[in-house]
Amino acid sequence: MTREVSTRYVQSGQGKLKKVGDETAVYVETQKGLHVLNETALLIYQAMAQPARADQVVQLLVDLTGEEPARVEGDVDRTVSLYLKYGLIEEA
Repeated sequence: MTREVSTRYVQSGQGKLKKVGDETAVYVETQKGLHVLNETALLIYQAMAQPARADQVVQLLVDLTGEEPARVEGDVDRTVSLYLKYGLIEEA
């Protein structure tokens, strides 16, 4: 994904977090779909409860995990692309 630095993303309101056993998933009623989230994906989704740029989410994850920014950027880019594809987030 080529990220536009100024683009802000926010949850679309279509997804609802659900516990599925020990996992957390986002249920999208209009799609009858359940998307199971790993810990990183959940943090990214939660960070977008309010409008946020991808670089802000990257910095949040770096601060929380201590991971290298380059690795986190790839995770955020891939996750944002999937969230956009499945309508879980939208441009704010």
